[in-house]
Amino acid sequence: QNELQFKFYEEQESIGHPMELVRRFHEHRTGEKITASHVTAGEQQYALTLVKELTFEGAQAFVEYGVKRARATNYAVNSLAGLKTYYGDFLKDREAIAKAKDAAANRLRKEQDERNAAAYDQYRREKAEQLFAEAPADNQKSIETAAVVRTKADGGILGRTGSSLVVRMERDKLIEERFGIPTKEQWLGNPTLH
Repeated sequence: QNELQFKFYEEQESIGHPMELVRRFHEHRTGEKITASHVTAGEQQYALTLVKELTFEGAQAFVEYGVKRARATNYAVNSLAGLKTYYGDFLKDREAIAKAKDAAANRLRKEQDERNAAAYDQYRREKAEQLFAEAPADNQKSIETAAVVRTKADGGILGRTGSSLVVRMERDKLIEERFGIPTKEQWLGNPTLH
């Protein structure tokens, strides 16, 4: 059975896909379906080359591209091999499109990462505030005192604009250390925390 499946796959790649590609070329070109008897050996061979170089899906995209380009320039292409003129441009356009898609995907990934970071920071501050409010008064006092000590030790100047923010950030770090706020990865992995 494995040998039969392998033979089928091999014939699909060497005969089926090239024949289908030629058929689709003529259908795009004329709008009419053709039978296998209308396919020349040269067209079948060029189709096989395209399938091997581009994959079947890539070869289909090339045929669509080539037929559109031929129509746009009023070039009366009658055989699949007539599309060779557009092969280099197709590869360049395909590469440019792939680069643009990659750049867009990277940009979207970066923007999502920034949104996640901002959302996690907001969650972390709110969770720290909640844990602080729920802590016993002596723990709250201990945390506030330790936050001021850390701020001074790190060179922070108390009494100036922004100093309360720096103390708050230190306080949140202490709460995280003492009570365990989920990490960003844990937060992202658990939608119930959002």
